[in-house]
Amino acid sequence: MTAAVAAAVTAGLSGCTSDESPTARTTPAAVRTVDPADATMLAFGDSLEVVAELPSTGDGDRVQYSSFASQDEVLGSATPEEEQLVQGRTTTQSRPVLYDLRSKAFTVLDDSDRPEPTWVVNVSGDADTIVWAEGSGTSIDHSRFTVYSLDRATGRAAALADFDDPDGQIVYGFDLDVFDGTAYFSTPAYPAKRGQEAVYAVPVDGSAKPRVIAEGGEQLRIRDGVLTYLERDPRDDRAYPARHAYDLRTGTTTPVPVSEHADEDGFCGATVAQTWSAWCVKRSDAADPKASPHLTIHETSGRTTEFGTFPTADRGRFEPFELMDLGRWTAVGTDTSNGQQREYLVDLDTEEMLRFPGNTSFGRTSPDDSRVLVTSYARGGEPAMQRVVAIPE
Repeated sequence: MTAAVAAAVTAGLSGCTSDESPTARTTPAAVRTVDPADATMLAFGDSLEVVAELPSTGDGDRVQYSSFASQDEVLGSATPEEEQLVQGRTTTQSRPVLYDLRSKAFTVLDDSDRPEPTWVVNVSGDADTIVWAEGSGTSIDHSRFTVYSLDRATGRAAALADFDDPDGQIVYGFDLDVFDGTAYFSTPAYPAKRGQEAVYAVPVDGSAKPRVIAEGGEQLRIRDGVLTYLERDPRDDRAYPARHAYDLRTGTTTPVPVSEHADEDGFCGATVAQTWSAWCVKRSDAADPKASPHLTIHETSGRTTEFGTFPTADRGRFEPFELMDLGRWTAVGTDTSNGQQREYLVDLDTEEMLRFPGNTSFGRTSPDDSRVLVTSYARGGEPAMQRVVAIPE
């Protein structure tokens, strides 16, 4: 596996498999234990530097932020309040927006007319191009959607891809991203068309139609110039999905090797990075009668760290997940019972462990991973809030 591929998998895709080295079977004396219950809770404005509290409205419209275009530019969508609710229909027109943290100014990226009102999601981009997806309706999945782009130098918006499966079985994957002048997204499929999933690439200038770069692929993530995606067995829904890494610079696809722990009872996912591999196993004990996920990280140096129980979801989804390197920290994501994503940071050298504030979800990081978008959910009459915070040094 190339260094670039390994770095990309560090993005922490749920269930990403790893190739554990032979030295991973260490003696008990080489294993240390870290308890997430002892993690230090971070506090906004104190141990967690708040770079910006993001306004929840812009020109009267409700704004939801989704990613960074640069260190000081946050992207999202602005949606007017609905005057009347119509079941199953989108009644207000959303717009992609950019908020500048320095000037505290909003920019509407595209206000072109649409044949009917649409929602806007997955606004992402860089210094050159912004991309987003639009669709209509209030169902969970959408077989009819359009991908747009904006050239930041010219201000020109263009429709890049238009999808509409007449059977409603091939849907948008909500994973649109951009890298080096190309937009990437996937289309999962329902059982009637299982096996027809695909990962697409399309030039952001609209010079060519979307092309399939991975048949059967879905749930893509891009990190460090490598796109990783999942591929399910169309003949066996119970089979553990395969993972692949597609190098966006060379066009080479590399299978992500299967973890040696995949056959263990209770195996619930693995991740591989350049300097460590990690795996999750659900196990029960007297103090914790329910099957709880337990995480192990084995470093290429030979050091192994086992973690106690993370307070996670009670809906049967495997946890913890989404491991990635953030400076000196290894980030570990967990889902809470109400669906929010908690985030822990652990320093594998010092065993120091931090926990992001309660009632928050950890979002996208800035281009250099020094900042992160954090959402605080409404509680006790308090309004929901989004912030840009600095990753602790």
